[in-house]
Amino acid sequence: MKQRYYRFGILTCLLLFLLTGNIVAQTNEENQQTYTKLMKQKNYGDAIRLMDKVLKDKESKTAENYYKRAAAYAAIDTDHQHYTFSEMLTDLDSIAKRYPDFVSYELDSATTLLGHRLPVVTLGNRSARHHIMVQATMHAREYMATQLTMALLEHYAQMCYQDICEYKGQRISNLLQQVCFVIIPMVNPDGVEIAQNGSNGQLTDEVKQWVRQTEDNGTSHTKIKANANGVDINRNFGNGFNNPFTSSRKTHRSFNFYSGLLPYSEPESQLMLRVSQRYDYDLFLNYHTSGNIIYYGCQNAKKYVNKLAHDYAKLIHCHTNYPLYGPDSAPAGGTWADDVEIIYQCPSVTVELGSTNPVPISEFPTIFEKHKNVWADLAIEVLDNP
Repeated sequence: MKQRYYRFGILTCLLLFLLTGNIVAQTNEENQQTYTKLMKQKNYGDAIRLMDKVLKDKESKTAENYYKRAAAYAAIDTDHQHYTFSEMLTDLDSIAKRYPDFVSYELDSATTLLGHRLPVVTLGNRSARHHIMVQATMHAREYMATQLTMALLEHYAQMCYQDICEYKGQRISNLLQQVCFVIIPMVNPDGVEIAQNGSNGQLTDEVKQWVRQTEDNGTSHTKIKANANGVDINRNFGNGFNNPFTSSRKTHRSFNFYSGLLPYSEPESQLMLRVSQRYDYDLFLNYHTSGNIIYYGCQNAKKYVNKLAHDYAKLIHCHTNYPLYGPDSAPAGGTWADDVEIIYQCPSVTVELGSTNPVPISEFPTIFEKHKNVWADLAIEVLDNP
């Protein structure tokens, strides 16, 4: 009799196990469908709460599983070549609504020639003791830098939200309470419009005519670095402005290397200056393309500033294996990196991404993998060097 009950008990447990497994699988599938529906409806609050509920399951609450799930529902599309200004604004809105405790942004009052207002993004605690300023796509054809910056923004926001993700023994959420990133993800949207669409873009008639003339002279719109005024923004800053020893310097409106009539003549460079004055930054991090190299320091900066810049550059090198080029590699030429090292006596590092311009989208996965932990490492370094 006992043996019969024993067998019956085993069969009952097995049946319950199979039924429970089927119910769990069905529940997971329903959760997936519900999550997808909520995301399409832009009901981000309920979507995030559902994700949180799923992740609290004992088997799911690991950083590895979270990364996989978060990547599947990322806002940033990194599968197409032309990442546009309007797409970036849509993505920013999505990320800020999904993770309001960690990400916010504002549109600056300044307006570019083509009517764009530039977003300034905050990742982390605005009142933190330490701040790092990040800028990307100062040059038009370098919009891959925006794609990377936006993907990193979402990556870190996701890790903060779940509050289970660590790097070198420190929770990302805790790091970003102490070190805040202030980000301008696309400094030159006018130029990006030209670089991506040429004279078919949303341009004024005068700018269209200039683009056509330049292409008639043998320069493709895909190679543009300047803004819609024909000014190379990264030659429009004070330190070394119009330096006659700067290679390829132009004296007139051009697709590249024209400094403009005066330092800070452009709305884009004026915005950069205003944002740089908001905090006492620990580091200025600049994303450009291409070359897979790292520049740091400035010839006429103080030695201790160049030393700090070298330390941060070496840290990024450890992740990317990009070669380093120091302050002796080029004279000051009105670049942003040169300017902030003189004005604020603060280190600046410029990272050049990719193999060519514009960087093929096929290179994005490799670039992201190399850079995904860089911001966390920089934050730790900043805290170690108060």
